[in-house]
Amino acid sequence: MIKVITYTLLILLIGKPGISQIRTEIDSLHHKLENADQDTSRVILMTDLGYWYLSINPDSSMMFGNRALVLAQQIKYLRGQARSLATLGNTTRFLGDIPKGMELLFDGLQISKKYDFPFESALCLNDIGVIYADELQDYSKALIYFSQARLFYNRAHHNTMEEKYGIFFDIDAGISYQQTGQLDSSLFYRQRSLNKAISLQSGPYPVTLMMMGDLQFEMGNPKLAMEYLHESIRVNQKSFDPRTAAEAYNSLAGYFRIMKQPDSSVFYAKKALADAQSINHKQAILKASILLAGLYESANIDEAYKYLKIARIVNEELYGARKVQNLQRLISTQQERQRETEAAKIAYQNQLKQYALLAGLGIMFLFGFILYRNDRQKQKANKVLVATLSNLKSTQSQLIQSE
Repeated sequence: MIKVITYTLLILLIGKPGISQIRTEIDSLHHKLENADQDTSRVILMTDLGYWYLSINPDSSMMFGNRALVLAQQIKYLRGQARSLATLGNTTRFLGDIPKGMELLFDGLQISKKYDFPFESALCLNDIGVIYADELQDYSKALIYFSQARLFYNRAHHNTMEEKYGIFFDIDAGISYQQTGQLDSSLFYRQRSLNKAISLQSGPYPVTLMMMGDLQFEMGNPKLAMEYLHESIRVNQKSFDPRTAAEAYNSLAGYFRIMKQPDSSVFYAKKALADAQSINHKQAILKASILLAGLYESANIDEAYKYLKIARIVNEELYGARKVQNLQRLISTQQERQRETEAAKIAYQNQLKQYALLAGLGIMFLFGFILYRNDRQKQKANKVLVATLSNLKSTQSQLIQSE
C-alpha cells in the first residue's frame, strides 16, 4: 500500500514542466554537430542522433548511423566504428532484419572487446540482449547479456549523454525480469530508470512511465497502471514519440481486453497500429494487428481477416524461414566463436601455469647451483686455509730451531 501511494504521488508531483523530450534531445545534438570542430566528435554525435531518431524516424536513424560509420572508417576511429555498428545494429533490428541487426552488433562487440572500449561493449551487449528478449522471447538469455552489459557500463566513465543510455539498460533489464516472474527485481530497475529520467531531465521519461504502468498491472494494481500509461501518452503527445505511444496504446488495449472492455481495447489497439505503422515499428504492428484480429473474430469476420492479413505479412517479414535460418546460423557461429575464445583463454592460462612452473623450477635449480658453488668454494677455501696454517706452523718450527 505504501508503494502504491508513493507511486501515485510521484505521478502527480514529478517534472511535468521540466522533462526534456526526444525532440529536444535531437535538436541539442544537431546544434552540437554543427559546431563540432573534430571528426571524432562528429562521429559520436551522429551515432547519438541515430540512437534518438529511432523512436520518431528510423530512416534518419539509419542515415546518421551510416554516415558515422563511413567517417569513422575514413579517419580510422575504432571507437567510433564500434559505436556506429551498435547504432546500425539496433536500427536494423528495429526495422525487421533481425539477423543483420545481430550481425552488426556482434561486429561492434568484437571491436569493442578487442580494443577495450567498455561503453561500446555495453551498448552492443545490451542491444543483443534486446533481440533475445523482444524478438526471440528468450528472457533468461537476455538477462545474461544485460548483466554483462551492466558490468562493462559500470567500468566506463560516462558523460551526461552516456548516462541517458544507461536508463535504457535499466528499462530493458526490467522487462526481462518481469517476463521471468522476478517482479521485485523488475520493480527495482524500473524505479531506478524512472528516477534517472527525472534527475537527468531526459527523453526516456515517457518510456519509463509506460514500463512502470505495465509492471503495475502485472503486480495487481490496474488503476495505478492506467495512471502511468495515460501519463506516458500525455507526455508523448508533446514530443511526438510514435514508438513509445504505440507501445503504450498496445499495453492499454491488452489490459482493457483482459478487463472485458472490448470497445476500449479496439480503440487503443487501432491507435497503436496507426502510430506503429507511421514509423514501421514491426513488433508493435504485429502485436496490435493480432489483438484486433482476435477482438473482431466474433463480431466482424471481415475486419478480423483484414487485421490477420496484416499480422501474417509482418510476421513473415520478421520471422520468415530464410531469416530464421540466417539467425540460427549467426547464433551458432557466435556460440562457436565464444567456445573458441574460451578454449583459447583456457589454453593461455594453462600456458601461463606451465611458464610459472618452469620458472619456479628454474629458480630452484639456480638456487641449488648457487648453494653448490658456494659449498665448493668453501671447501677450496678450507683447503687453502689448512695448507696455509700448515705452512705457518712449519715456518714457525724452523724459526724456533734456528734460534
